[in-house]
Amino acid sequence: MFKAGEDLFVQDPSREDRFLYRGQITSVEDGECHHVRLDCGHLPAHDQGAVLVYFHRDRDFLQQIMEILAVERDGLSLRPMGDPISANRRAQDRVSTLTAEIAARVDGHDGCRVQDVSATGFAVLADAGWRPGQVLDVSLGFEGRTWQGRACIQSVREMGPGRLRFGLRVMGTDAASGEDLLAAMPKISLDVRRSLIDRRGQRR
Repeated sequence: MFKAGEDLFVQDPSREDRFLYRGQITSVEDGECHHVRLDCGHLPAHDQGAVLVYFHRDRDFLQQIMEILAVERDGLSLRPMGDPISANRRAQDRVSTLTAEIAARVDGHDGCRVQDVSATGFAVLADAGWRPGQVLDVSLGFEGRTWQGRACIQSVREMGPGRLRFGLRVMGTDAASGEDLLAAMPKISLDVRRSLIDRRGQRR
């Protein structure tokens, strides 16, 4: 998918805003290991196992989760995780869940309040120290079913004292449970949207 000489923008996982470092792929090994040289020379020290990268492709600006294989003197060795999506897609597709009963468990934190869902992820309110790029175990309960999987923190926004809003992109299924959360997200999003439309229709 990527090739040597291609530009990438790597999100700083130590910051809460979407601060990007410009880099360039210097080589690709076995189609998986991508060596990226950063203009800043190095990524600030952090303890996360993945980062979000952004790149231009066919007139679109895409985002991709990539696993950090090694921190090098002038950059990183990265491996793609999952498929890229439009950097603006979730913002366009997300639907509020404030009137729906959706329970989330994120990284062992039960009862996280789900703010919205989309075909690719969801957002929760929580008092936690997660950073962009972290990959966490998650579960989502809706209409009597529970799905488990993994999700990457994409954004963090302060909503008030002790209240942080975390945007998560679902990455896939939980091998132990077999419940494919990623496959379930489009249906969950659609069902919530239909529920909202039904409620609005009943008020008329």
